[in-house]
Amino acid sequence: MEEKIKPLFWSDSSKKDLQSIYDYYSQFSDDVALKIISGIIIKAEGLGEHPLIGRVEELLINRKKQYRFLVEGNYKVIYAVEENHIAIHRVFDARQNPSKLSKLK
Repeated sequence: MEEKIKPLFWSDSSKKDLQSIYDYYSQFSDDVALKIISGIIIKAEGLGEHPLIGRVEELLINRKKQYRFLVEGNYKVIYAVEENHIAIHRVFDARQNPSKLSKLK
């Protein structure tokens, strides 16, 4: 039986993360900012067909949901596989202190 492609849902927090990334890099170059954001979005779009491709996020292992992540450049796309969709919760700069990730809502 062929598995149905799941749509992506970007949370408000993940949208703010993308906006912050864009705002930072656009100070230097709009082209660079767009390239980074596009890379993150394209990487995430692959989750619709292959939702379990990302590794389990160990820093969020004690949560009710199972959070997984993909890496694109310096960023972790933190997501959870829901029944009918993929929920993108955050886009986390992996250069930050990893303990900050455990404080994510």
